Amino acid sequence: MISIALLGFGCVGSGTAEVLTENKKIIEERLGCEYQIKYILDLREFPDSPFGSLIVHDFNTIVNDPEVSVVIEVMGGSHPAYEYTVAALKAKK
Repeated sequence: MISIALLGFGCVGSGTAEVLTENKKIIEERLGCEYQIKYILDLREFPDSPFGSLIVHDFNTIVNDPEVSVVIEVMGGSHPAYEYTVAALKAKK
């Protein structure tokens, strides 16, 4: 099982979450294994979203979770996206 974290839940991040969810079966067939979106990092809350329970506000939750092996940066801008990306790579995610 691959656990994924998305950094950002704006237009691109929410679209990425939808694509990963709607196309889960075909993506898993091509990958040869199952995956899940475990966390979505954002400053805001999304109580009405089907992904609302996955929202976290602290990047350290993601980078320190050994189950997370894939981090997808969809925040936009260069700060703090760059720093988060470097930290994720250093953590071998």
